Amino acid sequence: MCLRYELFGSPDLIEAIRALFPEIQCKDYPPFSANLALTEQAPIIFASRFLRLQPARFGLVPFWAKAPDARLGNARSDTADRLPSFKDLLPRRRCLVPASAFYEWRLDPGEKKKTPYRITTEDGLFFMAGLWEYWAPQKMVSFTILTTEPNELIAQLHDRMPVILDPENYAAWLDPEFADVPQLKSFLAPFPAAQMVYQPYDRYVSNAVNKDPSLIVPVGEPVRIK
Repeated sequence: MCLRYELFGSPDLIEAIRALFPEIQCKDYPPFSANLALTEQAPIIFASRFLRLQPARFGLVPFWAKAPDARLGNARSDTADRLPSFKDLLPRRRCLVPASAFYEWRLDPGEKKKTPYRITTEDGLFFMAGLWEYWAPQKMVSFTILTTEPNELIAQLHDRMPVILDPENYAAWLDPEFADVPQLKSFLAPFPAAQMVYQPYDRYVSNAVNKDPSLIVPVGEPVRIK
């Protein structure tokens, strides 16, 4: 699963996104956080009339929902084309969710509380595969993050991981005219374990209201696949 992640903001980050997507337009300055959680605003990249980077609600609200109280933060990539909340979105409403890290929790031997682990990639900035929806009553854009089977590294922490897309698939994933579902699902594979690292962090980050990056600190050594 991936229900907590990080995206630090700076003009350099915006420029990095623009370098990858030269035609992108920013709608409002997107929010960034060291501890993004469900129902919060976070930036996503998607095409609707034009390619845009804009804030959206983390936790998808289906168009047919009577109230915006859904907390669909994750969607399994193997069933997203069949479940009512997502099946119409995979062919036409896909997005990229930029991140600099995500978190998983594990109950370690001798501990009474789960330890948070911060997971990063070699590239620093990465893009998770997501689906977006528009909820008309509040003119709300919301999104969910697709998950897949874990790679060898993440399997040490959890039985699911977010789909981190290969850059060669960005263009097709963001193209709303490309609706080949079997081909799209082929993109949703585990990210290479050798390009990732995880590290135990202070439990301060376990509470979603805690946002101070100076207090979100490691408490152990990084772990890699050798």
